[in-house]
Amino acid sequence: MIIGTVWAAWHFLPYLQLHEPSWALGQCAFTIVARVIIVWLHNNTGNSVFAAVLFHATMNVTYSVSTDGWSHNPAVTSLVMLIVATAAIVMWGPKTLSHYRFSRAVR
Repeated sequence: MIIGTVWAAWHFLPYLQLHEPSWALGQCAFTIVARVIIVWLHNNTGNSVFAAVLFHATMNVTYSVSTDGWSHNPAVTSLVMLIVATAAIVMWGPKTLSHYRFSRAVR
């Protein structure tokens, strides 16, 4: 969450230069939640930076190749990402996001 908050703060003014404040705030929320998912991916793919970069690139590309990137509604995407991030936090634990809680111990 700290990384996401710093990243969102870094991008807030550029977001405001192109969009209205509600869009910018929604995009900041998306940015914070997306960083939680990126950390989860990194921690659960053998610390793969490639997986994190690929996910980030996928977010950028899907926005860029949409029929109208300006109609992107970050409030909706933030909600979807929040649901995914919450599931990851519940299932893998909030401390490290790397220990699946519901697996049976191997004996």
